[in-house]
Amino acid sequence: MSTAGPDATILDGSSQGESVVRIMDGEEPGTVLEGFTITGGGPGVLGAGLYLFGSEPTIRGNLITDNVASYGGGSFAQGRP
Repeated sequence: MSTAGPDATILDGSSQGESVVRIMDGEEPGTVLEGFTITGGGPGVLGAGLYLFGSEPTIRGNLITDNVASYGGGSFAQGRP
């Protein structure tokens, strides 16, 4: 969780061809992603900004912008925990 909010806390993937944030290890709703700007992901195939696999975290109060992917430029989720 960011204490300063999405205007001041930026996660920038700098277009390295991957997702900026990956949550892939069966995280449950108690895992919280809050208060970030998530930008610069991709160009990738799935979820350039946020990629979820087999997880169900709580995601709130984020700005997901300027990410590029073939599927789910902002976010992409697949699999079940």
